[in-house]
Parts: sequence; structure tokens; C-alpha cells
Amino acid sequence: MNIGCIVQARLGSKRFPKKILKTIKRKTILEIVKSRLEKIKSVNTIVFAIPQNKKNHELEKFLKKKNFLYHKGSEKNVLQRYYFTAKKYQLDIIIRITSDCPLIDPYLCEKMLQCFIKEKCNYLSNILKRTYPVGLDCEIFDFKTLKESYKLTNNKFNLEHVTPYMRKSKLFKKINYTNDTNSHGSQRWTLDYPEDLKFIKIAFEEFGAFSFFSWKKLYKLYKIKFKFHQFPNKKYI
Repeated sequence: MNIGCIVQARLGSKRFPKKILKTIKRKTILEIVKSRLEKIKSVNTIVFAIPQNKKNHELEKFLKKKNFLYHKGSEKNVLQRYYFTAKKYQLDIIIRITSDCPLIDPYLCEKMLQCFIKEKCNYLSNILKRTYPVGLDCEIFDFKTLKESYKLTNNKFNLEHVTPYMRKSKLFKKINYTNDTNSHGSQRWTLDYPEDLKFIKIAFEEFGAFSFFSWKKLYKLYKIKFKFHQFPNKKYI
């Protein structure tokens, strides 16, 4: 069984352009994300799905230089981009991660993956009802579900955001992976704004960018150093 992470990446963020090429301890956010995903024991392949346009030429050059796997596809139809990436690399199970989540917890992803396999569902995530901080978002689905979603929907929102059709359709068996407490769901641990970089750097100063640290360890750290990094008044999907 070929299990892979497809990391959605682009440089054209309106809130924080080129944020995924910013560095912490001389390592880019992209490199940090990849290094943490490599710690998911069951994953065979990590590939970046990027838009095929001039705006992301610098990103393609970076991925080539680092010998990272990548696939170029539609800028707007991200569902199509995911489908052809998974097809190209012959993935049976896909873990969807976004490139602005350098604090992603590989141990949590592994537990979710094992739950997905055991329950034989089509889609599993920790975002259907949020009980984990934003930035730990992990969505898992099989290739058949991805293919059916790609074939069956032409809704613009569904195409731009990959998984809404899976989440809403009655065709698929879905599971929400929940935390023991709901108190963490309003926290934001992702790189959306320039000020978030300072917040994220603290974790790597304490634990090291390439050493393993769990989200629970991180929670204790931020409980001491911050009064939590909450959602701004923005709409999140």
C-alpha cells in the first residue's frame, strides 16, 4: 500500500507572500514541514502540489534544488491538482497537509492514519469539528474517494478547496478524529500573518527545528509564554 502526503504549496498568499520560504534556524518553512512529515512512520512518499504558473517559478526552482518531489497543476482547480498528483505517484491513501503548518504533529498524523485504516472509512480528519488547534490540520482519504470527488463535483468552492465535497457528500463514510477536550479548537498555530512567525519560532528555539516534539508539549509551552494565539476575526475553512 502506497501512503503519501500531498502538501499544498504556493507563493501567492495575499496575507503573507512567500511565507513558506521564510526561514527558522536557516531552514525554510517548507523544509521544516517536510522534515516533520518524514517522521510519520507509515508514509512512503511526500510530494508538493504546486500551481503551474509564473508566480510559482521560484518555488519550483527551490523544490528542484532540494530534490523534493513535486507536481504542477491548475492554480484554481486544486482538487484537480491533487487528483493528478496522487495519480502520478500512484498513491492509495493520501494525507492532505498545507505548507503553512510547520508545527504539524507527525505522531498525531500517524495515529489518525491508523484509525483511518482500522475503520475502513473514506475520509478522516480532525477538522469536521475542531478540537485541535488550527495548524495541526490533517485530512486523510483514499484514492477512490479523491477520484470520485474529482469526477462528481464542478462546484467552484469544492474545486478550490479539495475536500468540501468529501465532507458534505453522503456517498462517503466520514470520521472526525477528536481530542479529549474541546478547549484547543479556537487556537491558531499556523503561519498566516508575519506576526505568526515570531510565535512559531519559539517552538523551534525551545525544541529544535528537526527534533520531534508533540503538540501537547507545545501546548504546555505556549500556555506559559502566551495567553494563546487565537483566531483573528477571519473566516477559516
